[in-house]
Amino acid sequence: MAAQASESPYAPPRAVVDDMESRLPPPERPPQVGRMMKCLWASWLVGLAWSIYSFFFPAQITPAGPAATLGFFAVGALFSAWLYGRLAKGRNWARLLMLIFGVFSLLAIPLLLMQVRAGGLKPAGLGISAITYSLHFYVYYLLLTRPVRQWYYAMKGRA
Repeated sequence: MAAQASESPYAPPRAVVDDMESRLPPPERPPQVGRMMKCLWASWLVGLAWSIYSFFFPAQITPAGPAATLGFFAVGALFSAWLYGRLAKGRNWARLLMLIFGVFSLLAIPLLLMQVRAGGLKPAGLGISAITYSLHFYVYYLLLTRPVRQWYYAMKGRA
């Protein structure tokens, strides 16, 4: 007796398989995520304005030259904008990457303080750094709050 192909244990299932979770509406975005995104975009605009100012009125001559400096600024701005877009869509990997960047930014604070002590940072640059660091530390705090964490976890696997 020969078994038919449909009775084979290796045949694909005949029942329609669907992921129920994909049909559910996405969870509502908590207000903390909205505040976080506003802070990130404000920091991005402040950093962009300072980068443009620094390009036209440099404190020192950069060894790489103006074209390389402009390229560095452009790559940084585009990467930040791309990452912020992924954060706004609820990508948990972007949240984790942002937290990792937060740890590295902590390591940069002593370098910033040494630059201030050596007199290599203008007062305006110190003010801009204080503003952007404050905004980013608030963002890191928001990324660790329960509603934000739960929303990112709930957004896992959604397109």
